[in-house]
Amino acid sequence: MGGASVERPHVRDPTAPEATRACPADNRSSPELCGRFLDVAEERGERLYSLYHLAATRGLRRGEACGARWADTDLSDSKTLSLLESDDDDDDGLKSDPSWRTVALDDTNIRLLKAWRAAQRRERLAAGADWIDTGLIYTAEDGSALREEYVSERFTAILKAAGLPPIRFHDLRHCAATLMLATGVDMKVVSATLGHARYSFTADVYASVVPEVSRAAAEATTAIIPRKKTQ
Repeated sequence: MGGASVERPHVRDPTAPEATRACPADNRSSPELCGRFLDVAEERGERLYSLYHLAATRGLRRGEACGARWADTDLSDSKTLSLLESDDDDDDGLKSDPSWRTVALDDTNIRLLKAWRAAQRRERLAAGADWIDTGLIYTAEDGSALREEYVSERFTAILKAAGLPPIRFHDLRHCAATLMLATGVDMKVVSATLGHARYSFTADVYASVVPEVSRAAAEATTAIIPRKKTQ
């Protein structure tokens, strides 16, 4: 069982060194690796598939995913998820004071969250009086909070099943940033989505991604111009 007592995310000490800052320049954050991981997770019927999909596309930290609440989610009107920003072992650019950020949800994540909510309701009925009402989006089968370590253990199991190189859950966050930049999302929007304290931090960490994105944009710009075919 992956349950534990509910604790709201805590904030990283702003004086702590950023020795664990990860570099997203290698293939740990590539769209290909991310896609393979999500494919295998879905094929295996992974119970937490929607959590991993949300992290890989919207850049949630592990603690944020485990602490997200239905009360802070709107899947119908604003289509957003509000998160109390949290710390993790590989944190990057977190604000020094507790703060909330609101993340926009795409149609795929909304569909997955609705399916997860329906499954959670079935688990609640099955648990009966033993259900623990935490109000959390992602819970164990009895409604209790997920242990962050359990989420990482399941993540590692999927990687092994897929024959993928060992990466951290945190690399899903880098994958989300890389995907956003590759599709032309402005760096400031990426920074806000990830919840970085400073835009300059985002620009510094993902500087290696920008040239590749710029070249792709240049190619796309040229390709769209109607021209006569030449030999």
